[in-house]
Amino acid sequence: MKTLIAAAVLLVGGQWTGNQKDSVCGVASPPSVTNPATIQWAIVMKETPEMKLIVKEKIVRDSPRGRVLLSQAKDRVRRWSRVVMQEHKHDSVWKKIEHPKKKAKDVSRYVIAKMLAK
Repeated sequence: MKTLIAAAVLLVGGQWTGNQKDSVCGVASPPSVTNPATIQWAIVMKETPEMKLIVKEKIVRDSPRGRVLLSQAKDRVRRWSRVVMQEHKHDSVWKKIEHPKKKAKDVSRYVIAKMLAK
């Protein structure tokens, strides 16, 4: 009986937890994740050409042009996050994901570098 309890504790205590809304790319179900990475979403978004244009030209985000640019910025971050995820052998990239014993690697700087290089 003690073995069964210990096994159950290991299974429950050893999983990644997070909100599916925080998935940027890759495996989107936290319990299925084995090697995730994280990005600092706001910082990476701020570095996109689209967000820089919004700030420079003072475009209202809720305006038609603002919504298009915001959507393009999100697509750009997701696209380059996927490239970095594959290069670094991660199975997913998240805005936030937690594990009781592990910490996901932050790949924000790699995503920004890839975005700016192209």
